[in-house]
Formats: sequence, C-alpha cells, structure tokens
Amino acid sequence: MLKNFYNRLNFQFILFSISLFLVFTSINLFYLSSEAPDYIFYKDYFDYFFQEASFTGRENGLLYFFLVSCIAKLQEINITPASELHYISNSVHIVNFTLYSIGL
Repeated sequence: MLKNFYNRLNFQFILFSISLFLVFTSINLFYLSSEAPDYIFYKDYFDYFFQEASFTGRENGLLYFFLVSCIAKLQEINITPASELHYISNSVHIVNFTLYSIGL
C-alpha cells in the first residue's frame, strides 16, 4: 500500500513546485518593481487605469497593465499612500508569476 503511494507521487513535480514558490517569494521580497529604471515610463499606464489620467500617451499594449491594475484593485482596501508602490510592485510580481506559470 505504501509502495503504491510512493509510485504515484511525482517527486519532480513537488520539487519544481517548491522551487517555483521559493523563487517567487524571494523575488517578491527583495526586488521592488517600482524602483526599476523603467517604472517612470509605465507609471502612465497605472495612472490611466486608476483614473488619474484620461489617456496614456504611450503606444504599448494595455492588457498587461490592465491585469496589474486589476490585481492592485483587489488589494485596494489595504493601500495607503506610503504603501502604494509596494502594492503595485506586488501586483506586478503576481501577474508576472501567473503569466509565467501559464506559459509553463
């Protein structure tokens, strides 16, 4: 009985899942996306989706930034002016991780 359980258990998948979780957590803890050099260019998209601007003035696609703003709006109740950049960074990491996982 125990041998059947070990045969059905896929250790490679478990190891992959654990490593994926650890990498996501470490990147989310130690890298702030809002401190990146290109954040200034992409802030226009976030201002557009948070209704602080009426147009983006940029020519990139909007789907990615729409997804990031949706994740940020889910956390909207916790956002303060002091923590706004951290929540946007967290939203960027969640969307990147989700798209990467779908791509896998």
